[in-house]
Amino acid sequence: MDIRVQSTCVHGRHPSAAVAHERHLAPACSRSDAYLLSRSRLNWHALACCSLLAVTTTRAVGTKRRIRMRAWRTSLQSSVSGIEVENSRSADTLESAAMPACQIMHSQKAPYTVVKGALDDVRLQRLREYLNEQKFRDAVDGEGWDPEELEEVRQQERNCQVSWFDMELECPWLFESIYSLVRDVGNARWSLLRCDDSGSLQLKFEDTCACIYNPGEHFAAWHTDAEEGGEDDVDGRRIAIVVMLSKPADYTGGCFEVLETSGATHAVDLDAGDAVVFPAGRLEHRVAPVEIGVRRSIVFWAYEKDWVPALTFL
Repeated sequence: MDIRVQSTCVHGRHPSAAVAHERHLAPACSRSDAYLLSRSRLNWHALACCSLLAVTTTRAVGTKRRIRMRAWRTSLQSSVSGIEVENSRSADTLESAAMPACQIMHSQKAPYTVVKGALDDVRLQRLREYLNEQKFRDAVDGEGWDPEELEEVRQQERNCQVSWFDMELECPWLFESIYSLVRDVGNARWSLLRCDDSGSLQLKFEDTCACIYNPGEHFAAWHTDAEEGGEDDVDGRRIAIVVMLSKPADYTGGCFEVLETSGATHAVDLDAGDAVVFPAGRLEHRVAPVEIGVRRSIVFWAYEKDWVPALTFL
């Protein structure tokens, strides 16, 4: 698949990953001759046995450190301008078999790009049907936490339901759309992933995280999904993609908010199928509490292909 961008002149780490979820990182599978990427999965349990305890311990300790690494911001001005207004350019148009007639809007006030209609109705419905069969759990589980501290985290920082799955194995029909967003939107703007001689991105995908926010639930803590220069497992994340699954009429509240370089907050308007693409280690963002209804979204992360986290022995 070849996406053509025709110019017309125009979601820290992630506390969900910090909860020691023991997930595998899946490499980007080949879908055509253009994607000459390794199919071999990176399995953290293939590391030396003597390292296993250290890795597990480090993740457990890192849970509390990462979830609190972003201080609460005060005196933030709310930005009422829409993303279309804040752009200094009009929208590009991106069209392909995977993402027909997508409109791309680059924010000039913070490092993110919105892709309107990144997933079409057919893929959206298929994804919803798949997720309806999955089991969800608390994003911040209680293992290793003091009960009072756990309650404080859930009230002030994050409280929602999540389900993790391997996109390439379980939803291969979704791969081309997400790969295209990484290559033709994220990496085209920020150049965070290397390409081989054929132009194929040298990447692998982390397991995908589906999120459900019921009334009162949120991800209120400002955070980035990785720390640039960090050495933990999540710090290999280079490009993050948040796709909205719910329609605006399905819920109130629950805005995806970003912290602009000026210090102001901005609520990004997202319809079902829209995507926010951003550098995982640069954009501070959060999800405001849902007031009515249910908000559903899904998060993808593209890693460096050769990323291996540093091991810390305690």
